Amino acid sequence: MTLPPPRQAPAGLDGAAPRLRVLRHRLRYALHPATNPMRHFASTRTLYIRLPKNASNSIMAVLYPGTPPAALPHFSALYYRRLFPRAFQRHFVFAPLRHPLDRFASAFTYYRQTSRNPAERHLMDRTLPHLRTLEDFVLWLNDQPDLESVPILRWHHFLRQTSYICDTRGRVLTDLLFPVEEMGEGIALLEEITGRRARIGRLNPSRPHSTHGLPMDRIRALYADDLRLWEQVMRRRLLLFTDPTGLARRIEPAVEMGQHPCRRPLPGEG
Repeated sequence: MTLPPPRQAPAGLDGAAPRLRVLRHRLRYALHPATNPMRHFASTRTLYIRLPKNASNSIMAVLYPGTPPAALPHFSALYYRRLFPRAFQRHFVFAPLRHPLDRFASAFTYYRQTSRNPAERHLMDRTLPHLRTLEDFVLWLNDQPDLESVPILRWHHFLRQTSYICDTRGRVLTDLLFPVEEMGEGIALLEEITGRRARIGRLNPSRPHSTHGLPMDRIRALYADDLRLWEQVMRRRLLLFTDPTGLARRIEPAVEMGQHPCRRPLPGEG
């Protein structure tokens, strides 16, 4: 059993990504090696799938200190695998997951209040100036006939988390998933793998977000795959899909390898 294939993939980086785009990135990194995101992963042999609004600044500060956020793009695991197939297999690939509705609310707050990105500012100030609060946004979305076709929900911060970590058949491509809300065991495992001691905190704090009392049924349905996966990760505190070093046996609670319905396929499974 796997999750349904992602219905939206990160901004043009889906399973049908044109070969030209891959070649263009490879050429850019060949001509300008300093812009290659893989250079920041070399010392730890880890590969971080940087999902927007999932504590990325905090994780970068402890695992990749000195790396500016812009140096690690919001590429999906699938796109990393297309760009760097050999490196992808050699690195330990991980991603944190966040409760989908909290992430949804945080993304709106970021777009409305925090973002200085010109395109995002134009979107909120010129295209959607009437959406001043989270309640405005939720009520407006409930008036839309088809959430799948709402343009803002195709922007990076609102894309499903499964879009970033699954392939086109709905299979997880990471070695490790752990919840943003309870990062202790995931960070402990990464400490053992990288040999770095990490003291992680909320280095990028935001005001608490609440969707209590808002009509969230359609939005919850939109993120149903994310919610199902996050609930399983939250219950276990981490989901490890590969364990080449045996490190997981020293992490409590023990992880039963390969039992997750969206597990990474074993070698030879295609």
